[in-house]
Amino acid sequence: MKRCPECRRDYYDDTLLYCLDDGNALLEGPASPDEPTTMVLSRAHSGGDDGETDTRRFSSGNAPDDHVVASNSIAVLPFKNISADVENEYFCEGLAEELLNALAKIDELKVAARTSAFSFKNEKTDISEIGRKLGVAHVVEGSVRKAGERLRVAVQLLNASDGYHIWSETYDREMRDLFDLQDEITLSVIGALKLKLLGGEKRSILKRETENTEAYKAYLMGRFLRYAKNDHAGAAVAYEEAVRLDPSHAPSWLGLGESYMLRTHYALVRADQAGTRLKESLTRARSIQGETAEALYIEGFFAFIERDWRTCDEAYAKSFAIDPNNSRALGTYGVINSVLGRVEDAMTYFARSRESDPLAAYPYAMTGGGLANLQRPEDAMRFIEQAFAFEKDNSLALWMFCETCIALKRSDDGIAMVEAAMDVSRRPPFLLGILGCALAAAGRMQEAKQILAELRTRPADAPVLVHEACLLGAAGDKDAAFALLARAVDEYAPLAYYVGLPCFDILRDDPRFAAHVASLAIPRRNI
Repeated sequence: MKRCPECRRDYYDDTLLYCLDDGNALLEGPASPDEPTTMVLSRAHSGGDDGETDTRRFSSGNAPDDHVVASNSIAVLPFKNISADVENEYFCEGLAEELLNALAKIDELKVAARTSAFSFKNEKTDISEIGRKLGVAHVVEGSVRKAGERLRVAVQLLNASDGYHIWSETYDREMRDLFDLQDEITLSVIGALKLKLLGGEKRSILKRETENTEAYKAYLMGRFLRYAKNDHAGAAVAYEEAVRLDPSHAPSWLGLGESYMLRTHYALVRADQAGTRLKESLTRARSIQGETAEALYIEGFFAFIERDWRTCDEAYAKSFAIDPNNSRALGTYGVINSVLGRVEDAMTYFARSRESDPLAAYPYAMTGGGLANLQRPEDAMRFIEQAFAFEKDNSLALWMFCETCIALKRSDDGIAMVEAAMDVSRRPPFLLGILGCALAAAGRMQEAKQILAELRTRPADAPVLVHEACLLGAAGDKDAAFALLARAVDEYAPLAYYVGLPCFDILRDDPRFAAHVASLAIPRRNI
């Protein structure tokens, strides 16, 4: 049992880390009001190969200094854009992220995950509160003013327990000196922390992936569009520009490969069209920097799309051997295990993903998605609501919320959420399909058929949209629905594999659905 220290709500799901009402970290709850409470601070084990979890329990209290954290721990917050041009936001976030990535290469320094640290963007939160929530002793924050080719970057290192300055500096530089500036800031922060670098660590930290500032800016734009805007097509354009300007920039090749993987998943590109470019991108990245956990994560997920189950498992095993704490890889492999019917394994990987990035929406949304696919909607909804507590417009959480509302007979709630998202989007087919399924589940068939008609205006060579098959089934044309599902299997459309999702309920009782599942040749299913 766990309890929120603020609202005193009790939770009996031990996998939850934060209160669904107010977002406060949950405490180990007492069986009676008189028993003491303890906070559980979990961090995935970073040493060794056994994948064990290092769990520390500390007495809870209201003061930040009641929480014992490692002195060699730090978080890097997104740098503020104080330029006249709001479009420079991507550049500011990129500078902070590169500093975070450099610090993460130091073995003796524990660095908060990017998405957890960046969740405080635009939040008016005290440094001491940020340090408490992230479990770190130090926080770096900064600001960037960019005018033409001139930069002014202000950076400060703060003691998280009291917010006092440890070190600060302001740098006036030209854009052409950007890489020297990054090195200077990184080494200054390390010096202020009084960390001693081994020779190999220093070389790794100061290693430059490119000397081309324009290619680097395009790469930062790609990262920004991918992570801050969830714009995978736009990110791909930026990565393409980066590798055009500098074909030796391995991170841009990896970003480009991931964009093909994600666009295939969301039915923006067909798998056969994406596969060749994705594999070329990974080959280019590996020829430059060797094997990496990121490349293996991308390879493993695309092997899942291609239904090459063995290669998928092998790639993820190798990825985790290099980096056992990659939250995104852990979350995706959790979902893959839910599809493969490996329920206990799925729950393990979801838990590790949340532990690795505890204040980010992504691992909670992925957990909710896996549970929805395992036909556990009540459990799924708890994690989805937690994801919204961290990021109110997270697209993955939005999708899973709508799916889960269908299972819980709350389709109107899902419809309202998706329609609100439509107001700020360009009616992407994937989101339209989800909306149509929710409308059909709510009995609003006239509106659902209008969505179906809109989807059917897509070009004939567009990737299969699996939600369209579910809509066809709801409209009474199950022959067309199963014909579309058969095409989805032939085209390796990955959403056809999530056969436990509520959108398939309209087709589940038809004998042809069992044949669809069998055609996927998914091993170890137990749904």
